[in-house]
Amino acid sequence: MNIITNILFSIYLYFLFKLDNASFYIIVLGIVFPHFEFLLTLFIKDRLKISNKIFHSIPIITLFNLIISFLLIIVFKELNYLHSFLFLFLGNLIHLFSDLLKSKPIYIVYPFRKNRFSLSISNYFDLAPIIILVISNFLIIFLGLQKIRVEVFLPLLLLIIYFNLRFLIKKIIFKKLYLI
Repeated sequence: MNIITNILFSIYLYFLFKLDNASFYIIVLGIVFPHFEFLLTLFIKDRLKISNKIFHSIPIITLFNLIISFLLIIVFKELNYLHSFLFLFLGNLIHLFSDLLKSKPIYIVYPFRKNRFSLSISNYFDLAPIIILVISNFLIIFLGLQKIRVEVFLPLLLLIIYFNLRFLIKKIIFKKLYLI
């Protein structure tokens, strides 16, 4: 999924759990942070060596989150260190999970293992999750459904069903291709 889907998901979390503005901005920073890897590609000729590697690794992102959280509490003294670290990490996990669903593999445990992982369920720009999240954000914001918890979790359930169906269809197609 792309950055639009990730930001829509953070808006969904913002209204679902009634987060304060600081928590929302920290989640968005956590979601966008792995895209800063692009800045490194401006200075390195072999872009494939670092693509989805450094900033898509949980151990390295954890280290960066410790540093960024420290800088955030220096600049914004009212923030709690653990609070900012956890919301940054939540944003990173949302980004990494959505990248794990894509067909392009990521180095999720780099530098401990050099294996690349991918579930290959979603395309880079998949419209169905965007549509589901836009509709759910509309329902939460304009119809005030944040008071009814069962209906608010419906978009998450729809996303889970959607990706399970995509995985099942992919499995059936590969099975038929290899049997022919």
